[in-house]
Amino acid sequence: MKNNLLTSLLLMIFVFLLASFSFAESNEKVIDVNAYKNNISDCVKNKDYACALSYFTKWLQSDPRCIGCYLGSGILNYYLGNYQEAISFLNRTIEQSKITGAEKGSYVGVAYFSLGIVYDKLGKQERATEELTNAIRYFEDNGDWKMVFFLETMLEKIKRDSGNNNPSGTSSKK
Repeated sequence: MKNNLLTSLLLMIFVFLLASFSFAESNEKVIDVNAYKNNISDCVKNKDYACALSYFTKWLQSDPRCIGCYLGSGILNYYLGNYQEAISFLNRTIEQSKITGAEKGSYVGVAYFSLGIVYDKLGKQERATEELTNAIRYFEDNGDWKMVFFLETMLEKIKRDSGNNNPSGTSSKK
């Protein structure tokens, strides 16, 4: 599957989520999230994803409970081609959301969506399908029907593409 449109969409979602971060408290001090947000935004605007990732790393050192930081680190690692790191951070987003009780936040749905993109990029269509199905269920449960429609369309494309890559015309099972 062509990932240009998907990666552009993923970056737009990432920038939107970045704007929703707020002040956080950790180790009895207030973290100036706006400074991190501004630095990360500047790096992303300049397509310097390693720079943006370094700010998320610093942010996580100050506040290891920052769910959005795990998500941002996962997305940026994807852009940098560090797919296993991306998977690790995206899974940590989901785990951390469950630990903190923030499972209803949009981070979880975007993490499942992002995992689907990463696994598709790695050629693991069955796992990509599984993660996108998780994302669809998440967005259905939260009433975000635009995302459900988009993800169902993307899921059908992955299924079609994986069928086209198999000479027998049937989906490959791994």
